[in-house]
Amino acid sequence: MYGMIMLYVDKKEKPYTGWVKEEDEEGRLTKIGYLKDGQRQGVWRSWHANGRKATEIHWQNDQMDGPFEAWHENGRVNAIGQTKDGEVDGEWKNYYSSGQLAEITRNRVGHLVRIKVWHPDGQTCPVSEVEEGNGAYNLYEENGTLKERRVFRSGIQVKKVEKP
Repeated sequence: MYGMIMLYVDKKEKPYTGWVKEEDEEGRLTKIGYLKDGQRQGVWRSWHANGRKATEIHWQNDQMDGPFEAWHENGRVNAIGQTKDGEVDGEWKNYYSSGQLAEITRNRVGHLVRIKVWHPDGQTCPVSEVEEGNGAYNLYEENGTLKERRVFRSGIQVKKVEKP
């Protein structure tokens, strides 16, 4: 993200075109995707160690561009959103592994516009508020304890406080 582009080359240092895959130590497929002239293109998929799908990300010229989906190891949805020019864009939904909605964000090409946060028990978080890119919100662990607090100004994170 943030405009970083990687170039994959073959043994002759020429940009590689073709399918690539990654396997774990036991030979199980963990990631597959297509490179064109050394850059990620199209849909790339990855899997958790238990064999369940982990991510499905769309790429264009080595930048995330299009639908983004991620799943927890138990198969439930983790995150659904859109990317544009390598940045989060539009509405994103993140979920706890229980299936409970954790947050809904509205983004504008990498900048947070607003967010609504829920505790793992389904209650909305009264101290999490970002509007027009300004404010702060909390992230929670699956057990309900505070994980961290993030502060935003003009849609950009300016402070992150991790809970010990």
